[in-house]
Amino acid sequence: MPSIINLRLPHSLNAGTPRGETIIVCALIRNGAPWLRYLARALDDIGPLFAATPLVLVEDGSDDASACLAAKLVDTHGGCLVKLGPDSERNRLSRTTRLGILRRRALAESLASKGDWILFIDTDIHFSRHTLQALLSSAERHQRQGLFTAYTLGTRVLARLPGALVVKSRGPRENHYFDTFALELDHVASRFPKCPFKGCRKCGNELIDPAAMTEIPVRAAFGGMALIDRGVLAASGANWPQALPEDECEHKRFCKELAAAGVPTFVVSAALAYCNR
Repeated sequence: MPSIINLRLPHSLNAGTPRGETIIVCALIRNGAPWLRYLARALDDIGPLFAATPLVLVEDGSDDASACLAAKLVDTHGGCLVKLGPDSERNRLSRTTRLGILRRRALAESLASKGDWILFIDTDIHFSRHTLQALLSSAERHQRQGLFTAYTLGTRVLARLPGALVVKSRGPRENHYFDTFALELDHVASRFPKCPFKGCRKCGNELIDPAAMTEIPVRAAFGGMALIDRGVLAASGANWPQALPEDECEHKRFCKELAAAGVPTFVVSAALAYCNR
């Protein structure tokens, strides 16, 4: 049976207390038209929490309606759209190197923008206001010092209903933390592609109980969705790498640079998001 996941509740009466701050929503776009339509609704959902939600969108040679939809979102919410267009030389690079270069451009544009927070998000991630509130609450508990990443579960299909998403069951793979490529923990050997978390019926490792702590300290994580204070990130000098092997995740290098500047990384167990993958 499908699971009903209450991810989108635009114009809810329980919007939360406005923070009077600006959050910059930063994403890389390639053939992401369906997700951009979803993002428009998600921004309606989180909008009441913030004074402004400008976007930094880096469009990387799409051949669908992504560029047009991204431009409309930027017109509505402010920010900038960087249209890189097709690049055969860039496409010949390893996937992680190409992503690192694109993320560096997105980071530069985000730091050049005015804002209090930066939310990095991938174009297969679905989240709610409650996801973001959990990330913000964790950041405040740590005096905004850290990279706070969502606890993102993999799904098979996300179908939309008014006010909710239907997640079709993956059977034994339900409750699987999907971004194991970016995950690195102290005292826990990598089990990529298996996750170490209790409750995953795919991997069965039971090494860490996500319910036992709100913020799980890690060496590296991304989860497709990560929040950081803009000033903390700027002061750290951390950035994504310009080149690295295909089998190495760009986020691990980024988190390592953050750690060298004294900025820790956390997986926030209450910040549930869903990856349509």
